[in-house]
Amino acid sequence: IDGNGEAYSSVNEAANEFLAELRAVQPYGPYTLGGYCVGGVIALEMARQLIRSGEKVSLLALLDCERPTAYRALLADIRLSFRRVFHMGDVIRAILIPNGRSRVEMIRELARRKTATAGPAEGEASADYRFYKNVIAYRRLGYNHRVAEYPGSIMLLVNDQQSRLDRYMGWKNVARE
Repeated sequence: IDGNGEAYSSVNEAANEFLAELRAVQPYGPYTLGGYCVGGVIALEMARQLIRSGEKVSLLALLDCERPTAYRALLADIRLSFRRVFHMGDVIRAILIPNGRSRVEMIRELARRKTATAGPAEGEASADYRFYKNVIAYRRLGYNHRVAEYPGSIMLLVNDQQSRLDRYMGWKNVARE
């Protein structure tokens, strides 16, 4: 979260590290695993690895977690693009109608950040920027993962709004049980 650690290169790498931490606390199953969003994809890979090693997974719960596919990755990129467009609109509006700062100061800071001649300002903006970059990288990591059939059962918890669009969020027929 602080942006100072190394990014995971794959869901499998993240699952391996999380499993090492889990087994340091609970060396043997049965295990109860769950994850939200991309964390659900990692939890699924953890469960798969545990079962492969002979352990029991009593519950695997995915919370508002989409199955990663090329189509869903495209939709996520489109949503991200719309967020960027709205953000740019907010920035332009702030420049046109400055709120206590001069337009020149705001444009200079924006140009400095966008041309990477200087990183984001120190403090909160810097932490927010690093967090944003990590969230994007984390989501892309999840969407690049290819899910195979899972030998157990999956409990999928989906919010009402998403349920109306895609009840199974792409997970139908992934769990064998």
